[in-house]
Amino acid sequence: EVGGDKRLVAYLVAKPGRRLDAREVESALRKGLPEYMVPSAIGVLDALPLSANGKVDRKALPDLDVSASRAEDFVAPRDALEAQLAKVWEEVLGVRPVGVRTSFFALGGHSLLAVRMVAALREHLGHPVSLAALFQHPTVEELAKLLRDEAGGWSPLVPLEKGDAGRRPLFLVHPGGGNVLAYPELARLLGPHQPVIGIQARGLQAGHAVVETVEEMAALYRAAVRAEQPEGPYLLAGWSLGGTIAYEMARQLRAEGQSVGLLALVDAFVPGVQPPPGEAQAKDPDGRVRVAFAQTVAQAFSLTLPVSEEALEGMDDEAMLGTLLAVGIQAHLLEEATGREQLRALFRVYQANLRAMDRYVPGPYEGPALLLAATEAPPTPGVPRHRGWEPLVRGGLDVKDVAGGHHQLMQEPYVRHVAALLREALLEEKS
Repeated sequence: EVGGDKRLVAYLVAKPGRRLDAREVESALRKGLPEYMVPSAIGVLDALPLSANGKVDRKALPDLDVSASRAEDFVAPRDALEAQLAKVWEEVLGVRPVGVRTSFFALGGHSLLAVRMVAALREHLGHPVSLAALFQHPTVEELAKLLRDEAGGWSPLVPLEKGDAGRRPLFLVHPGGGNVLAYPELARLLGPHQPVIGIQARGLQAGHAVVETVEEMAALYRAAVRAEQPEGPYLLAGWSLGGTIAYEMARQLRAEGQSVGLLALVDAFVPGVQPPPGEAQAKDPDGRVRVAFAQTVAQAFSLTLPVSEEALEGMDDEAMLGTLLAVGIQAHLLEEATGREQLRALFRVYQANLRAMDRYVPGPYEGPALLLAATEAPPTPGVPRHRGWEPLVRGGLDVKDVAGGHHQLMQEPYVRHVAALLREALLEEKS
């Protein structure tokens, strides 16, 4: 544990007659795992220390250096911008010194620390750096290059898993919150060979307008997907609202003459069939959105809200954001100076996404689709197991049950079942 944050380390013992090299093991792991799953430090021992009852004595394991800044591959900052970024890396991660070519994730970074890192970068640099930029450019060297390149432009695509070259990527469309922070674990569980690209909403970063309709979102994302992969078949999936947007993307791609190899709707509902689980109708629509947004943020970052749903519903927008800001500051996820603006941007995207969902009237889809239906969703009279998609999906709807509630599907252990069903669907599509 470093600075109150837990880091992943590994202790290895070689089989009799075999030799282990920590650097070779680390190199092999990097080929098969995303950066955030590679141990921050690896120790090779002659034997694991055991307690009197024969179990591993964790307290007797030697401390390992989690700095990941080994002398032989350490590159110090070479200009003022790299030095400034390295300083922020050191403050947030509690690791010194930081080389410009060492990944944020190799230093122990994870999704919650990524949120803190983005807030700290904004505070020090005076302008925003998106979460997507950190995932795509996780070293000081790469991020500094991105910041210098003013012509880079915005893209909704966020690579989550590199996978095998030449293999078609699975595109995961964002849920109602607009970002892809829910998907890294699902992407990892799909396996090291499957490329996975997340799709984030426009408007999460200051200065970018939100998108007002599902059709416009689908068109924007479709263009980005075709720029990445010019020809089909395309592999599309999305959880909650993401499934609805993926459905419209599939319709638009087929209208362009492209084929869709997989359309997977992860507990997505046809608009109007039922309010998204956890977003039950409040006394007024604005109150419903405030409650849903606060709960979504709290669940995403494992925060405990200090007020009830009724209290949130009765607040105005600024009071609700202030409540979330206070909780985020206490959890060291937000900075007081910039946190409210970050939350306001998230809330603006969330509002736009829910309103777009309310207005969307899906047309028929001529291809097949897979629906993963949460079995512990709050029961609503008259809502079918197919969530309203069966009469629309004319190529055949395959409905499979997934244990857990709607908001649990991207969390352990439920996400493992989701990943297993998607892996199965991807294998069937490939064969």
